[in-house]
Amino acid sequence: MVKQRQEKVFLAAIIVGALALAGSLAMFHQSQQVKMVEQHVRNNLAAMTRCNLVAGNQPLDLWIARTHGERELGLMWVQPGEMADNQGMLFVFPADQAGGFWMKNTLIGLDIAFVRHDGTVVDIEQMEPLSLVAHAPREAYRFAIEVKAGTLARTGLQIGHVVSIPADQLNP
Repeated sequence: MVKQRQEKVFLAAIIVGALALAGSLAMFHQSQQVKMVEQHVRNNLAAMTRCNLVAGNQPLDLWIARTHGERELGLMWVQPGEMADNQGMLFVFPADQAGGFWMKNTLIGLDIAFVRHDGTVVDIEQMEPLSLVAHAPREAYRFAIEVKAGTLARTGLQIGHVVSIPADQLNP
């Protein structure tokens, strides 16, 4: 009788231990999922400086990405409903650039205009969301303007047009 009771207690202890382990594993899995969601590092658009400029015949409201970190994150993880059709990002580089842009972690299709230091548009491209295809113009650029796909066509902005970059807002 004592031996059966010891076996039942032992079995109950194993079951309680297994349930505790299962609960711990479930909590660990849930915490890992939360960490994965939290890892979507993005620009804090509300804290970024903004400027207005005219592209073609339309005013644009642009967040200014001046630092390496801001330019690297760009519009990654921005949800479609967070950005109006006339909003986007102006990338400001300290010197002429030859490299390109891709759409890693970017959920919205975008137009991009590459702009020389004098404001001349040297190329315009459409970029697909989440694509790893690099988009780069054939000549150097100092600025890049990203807006929702189709916006630049609606503004009438074309290669060769000049965009007035507000110097007072770019060099605080």
